[in-house]
Amino acid sequence: MGVKFDVSKLAWKTDDAGLRALFETYGVVTSAQVAKDWEMGRSRRFGHVTMEDPHAAQAALSALQGAELDGAVISVEIAPGQAWPPAPAASAPPAASAAPTPAVEPPVDAEQADADQDVQRPRGAQRTGVQTTPHSVGGVGGTWGDQDKNTFG
Repeated sequence: MGVKFDVSKLAWKTDDAGLRALFETYGVVTSAQVAKDWEMGRSRRFGHVTMEDPHAAQAALSALQGAELDGAVISVEIAPGQAWPPAPAASAPPAASAAPTPAVEPPVDAEQADADQDVQRPRGAQRTGVQTTPHSVGGVGGTWGDQDKNTFG
């Protein structure tokens, strides 16, 4: 599977052949397309390029970012959804990593810890000032039992 690029900020006159020729200086290009407006048939000023070799693709990416093509300074990015950088060609076993370092807790100020305890509420406790009374539920007033009766009758 090749490496796909999104190329943007193309000139209006850039076509598929010009885009392909630019990337072929760095390696084999399997696909090069400039997006076209389906009604007008003119360039939408971006395109897609796929290169076969990941190492050639990396060279093209670093060399062509900000390069000029047909009078326009282009932007080259790896297409979304791809693993980048490419995996090494030789499959060597991964090096043994060092043991993860334990997280170090910052020192705790005793007075600040006491102040924090005052603010914490037990799980499920209501915030003050947001309490609901029986008269504010149901929209008519009265007590909880009056909500079942039809008082408009």
